[in-house]
Amino acid sequence: MYGPGGITYVWQIQYGVRVNVDDASRTSSAKVYEITPGNVEINRTVQDGVAWFDPGSRVKVVAEANEGGQNGLSLNGWEKWSPPRSQCRADFS
Repeated sequence: MYGPGGITYVWQIQYGVRVNVDDASRTSSAKVYEITPGNVEINRTVQDGVAWFDPGSRVKVVAEANEGGQNGLSLNGWEKWSPPRSQCRADFS
């Protein structure tokens, strides 16, 4: 580049969804989907990261309820964090 240049940033608020698993062997057990206006589910899962969504986006978060087998682990709850420092939690029994 041999002349003046510039960068324009377009900022907006986004919402993040982070999915964590306790063992790398279970990374396929949890998924994050964006639901389009035509009800198409687009996989937006980011392992060990955050999937970002615009305000008003429809999001579906799913996890395997039970690993299977006699000693299989099972889902026992979820947590939702919203700024500033508010939290919602659900535990399954």
